[in-house]
Amino acid sequence: QKWKGQFWSANKHCEVADIFYEADHTADELPQNDDISPTPLRLQVMEERRLRTTGLIAGFSFLSLASVLGCLLGFFEPLVFLGLGVVGISIGYGITESYNEYQPPLPSSSFEVQQSTIPNAGMGLFAGTNIAKSTYLFDYEGEVLSEEEYFSRYPSGDGRYVARVDTWFFSLLGSEPVYIDGIDPEKSNVARYMNSVSGNKANVYWKKQQFGAQAGAMHFYSSTDIQKGDELFFDYGDTYWQAADEIDSREEET
Repeated sequence: QKWKGQFWSANKHCEVADIFYEADHTADELPQNDDISPTPLRLQVMEERRLRTTGLIAGFSFLSLASVLGCLLGFFEPLVFLGLGVVGISIGYGITESYNEYQPPLPSSSFEVQQSTIPNAGMGLFAGTNIAKSTYLFDYEGEVLSEEEYFSRYPSGDGRYVARVDTWFFSLLGSEPVYIDGIDPEKSNVARYMNSVSGNKANVYWKKQQFGAQAGAMHFYSSTDIQKGDELFFDYGDTYWQAADEIDSREEET
């Protein structure tokens, strides 16, 4: 049986993957780790997040102290800082709204799963109707895992159907990212079947919402007009293939 999917590793995570590998499991036989102690990879991730959080708090504290002293000593006008704060909040709200998606996804009848046009790539996702440029297609769906659940299921960080979405500001402050595991077709959607092509050959792009009520969502859009029968592709990026090589090398060594 062949699976395709996406994975995330300690320092490099892919956005949605499409690697095929031989397996003897079914979606109901997901890997589990009964050892509740953190794996070495998770410990590394936790340490990196701790260091990032410490740096952020130190930098914010220094900036705040410098601003207060500057105002007290007459170097800065308090109203200027107030105005900058309002502008910053407005920009942040605008960015958040630009990543939110309020439109319904296209119906499942708009897509077909068939043999991919990429040799040896297995199944792929095709347009079942004409799709205009910049159309919201769907979200990446699957089982939402905590970081503990993710590393319990994938101790080596090789969950090949897993999309990771950082919740930026809160992640910097030490909270965990969101992991969406689409390995089970019954809990995922057609997004899991998209294959990868590089650069401007892709006809789909994604946005990850890292703020607000929709934080943790991964939206997909058409980057060009798509004709009925066209296969849908997006670019996984160089970090995906670098991480894939690392995991393949590790599997060969074992």
